[in-house]
Amino acid sequence: MRITKQIAPWRRHSCLRTFLSLSIVSLSLAAPAQSWDKTVAPGLTFHMEYDATAPRTVYALRITPAAGSVRAVPELAQGKVFTDDDSKGRETISQMVTRTGAIGGINGDFFPFTGDPLGLMVRNGQLLSEPVKARAAFGWGDLMSAASVINWHITLQAEGLDPLEVDGIDQSCPLNGCVINDATAGMAICSKPAVSVVVKCDQPSLPPNGQLVGIVQTVFDGSTSVPIGDGSFIVMGEGDKAAYLNSLRPGQKITFNVQTQGFDWSKITHAIGGGPMLLQNGHPFVDWQDEDFRPDFANSRHPRSAVGRTLQGDMWFVAVDGRQPSSIGATLDEMATIMQQLGCQDAINLDGGGSTDINLFGLVLNRPVEKEAGQEQVTTERKVANGVLIYGDRPQPDESTYKIMAPTSVLTTDAPDLTVTKDDGSAVPNTDVIWASAGAAFIDQGGRLHCSAAGNATVQAFVHGQVISAVVAITQPTPPTTPPKTAAKPVKVNKSGGHS
Repeated sequence: MRITKQIAPWRRHSCLRTFLSLSIVSLSLAAPAQSWDKTVAPGLTFHMEYDATAPRTVYALRITPAAGSVRAVPELAQGKVFTDDDSKGRETISQMVTRTGAIGGINGDFFPFTGDPLGLMVRNGQLLSEPVKARAAFGWGDLMSAASVINWHITLQAEGLDPLEVDGIDQSCPLNGCVINDATAGMAICSKPAVSVVVKCDQPSLPPNGQLVGIVQTVFDGSTSVPIGDGSFIVMGEGDKAAYLNSLRPGQKITFNVQTQGFDWSKITHAIGGGPMLLQNGHPFVDWQDEDFRPDFANSRHPRSAVGRTLQGDMWFVAVDGRQPSSIGATLDEMATIMQQLGCQDAINLDGGGSTDINLFGLVLNRPVEKEAGQEQVTTERKVANGVLIYGDRPQPDESTYKIMAPTSVLTTDAPDLTVTKDDGSAVPNTDVIWASAGAAFIDQGGRLHCSAAGNATVQAFVHGQVISAVVAITQPTPPTTPPKTAAKPVKVNKSGGHS
């Protein structure tokens, strides 16, 4: 890995203090904004920024398609929309990375605490989720990437009948609604007993734009949950739309007509939803009102995730920490500026808050934070509905043993520089180390530990294909003790009027 470190100019301040008629001039230097770039693999760079004046930490993965074989692919949690376990079809980014063999990833779209993403999702040309509103999505293929607000419409038409409006795909069937589910959904579900139609098609999934023709296999009524086998579709309808489905018969031809507007689908094979737009043609374009987001969501600082593209075709996947002493988060306007400063031409916001999560080689690079009951607390990763995973060559572990050289205990006022050594005692260049931390401190990519509170900090390092860790105890400085005051001795006066 290669590292480039850039340091912004020092900001200088002076103050005049007076104590016991002695003037002392003190020059204080504010910590500079810093950034690091470490080449992880051909075509993949890890970027980190820390601005102590905000304060704000930014973590990013940049893919340069022309420079290597690294690729980004959207992924559903657990590979399905719905599961029958307690996870409700959700999974952490670390779990996704481990399960799929990816080398990294970032959280994706908004979700209603189920496995169903709220926005557009296309993987390998297969439509897995439709946008519930006209909201922004980011799409990419082998030769291009783009950001756009997406409009979507789908109907089904049985042979000899008028078209029927479809309300969604791979999601829970709404009341008086109709939903098409493929095997990726895992199961077709509805809160009330519904009519279900099993359809066989030549293709396993719907295209984002076009037609798919199938044959009705079975029609049955009264189920709220139906497992879906591979290669099958289940059309589920309730209320007003149930009668249409109940009129279908085995052997009848049925056509799904899908229209997803916003991308050139001859060039786009993957897409992830979110919103709102952040940049358009290199300029801030934060259309949160048009995309039906709340003012407090747009104008308050939160942890944020985003994706963007440069003129050269690079893709940036970015996470900004928030709700903690080391990083206050960003408004949508500030997030647009961050993406613009990274060189993006077009960018969209992804799900954020406690969902913001960026991972590399199994390390959670950022510090996910929840905000519950008016209190701030650092938590483990949130389980999310989907993400974007990054695939590429993983460095193979060598035979050496490595150790993080860190003090066992430091004060909250300390900022020690940590290093990694080999078993022969030699130091590993920081260019070969990717740092991560959790707990009472965060670590930058220079190896400096920034302590924020009393407690334990777990420091991790990825070095030459291995993940190593160390724990540092952080304590508050002992306040200085003030010597007890002694009572003044009484003055005795002798009879002659003198003092004794």
